[in-house]
Amino acid sequence: NNKPSGSGGSGGSGGGVNGIKTDAVSKVGPTNISSQYPNVNYDGTAGNYPDVDIVPWAKEAVSELSARGIISGDENGNFNPEKFVTREEFAKIITVAFKLNLVNTECPFGDIDENDWAYPYIRSAYKAGIIKGVSDTEFGYGQNITREDLCVMINRMLTVGELTLPQADGVVFGD
Repeated sequence: NNKPSGSGGSGGSGGGVNGIKTDAVSKVGPTNISSQYPNVNYDGTAGNYPDVDIVPWAKEAVSELSARGIISGDENGNFNPEKFVTREEFAKIITVAFKLNLVNTECPFGDIDENDWAYPYIRSAYKAGIIKGVSDTEFGYGQNITREDLCVMINRMLTVGELTLPQADGVVFGD
């Protein structure tokens, strides 16, 4: 869709993924994450979201990501496929998807409380150098994430994890 997704971030250093550069993060599976943080609803089964039928082309991907504990529905059991993704939601998605260890470290952002569900994900992704704030002191909590910032965060994750993606020949974006 043509909806914006939110924004990328600011700051952080060190880090790694899957045992690489483990000063900030290390490999941790979704089951371990869910035992530490109960808001990650990983039980090995896909979410049964009644509203995902409105996007049949995405149903398989949603089911797979839900089964892996990377995404989850809201408190009412809905997926909300037409809702924008916020910066904190994507911090959780990328942290869980790449199995980053949820580190116990300080976070410089004044717009998120350490008791917030997203705090462990934001501080871990920040510490790993994957996200930055909208300023040195603000994360941009509650803001929708833009596609540009999604790309920046994914690229940083790939760099931190020393991962590469296959090249897509001839792909050019006019904008």
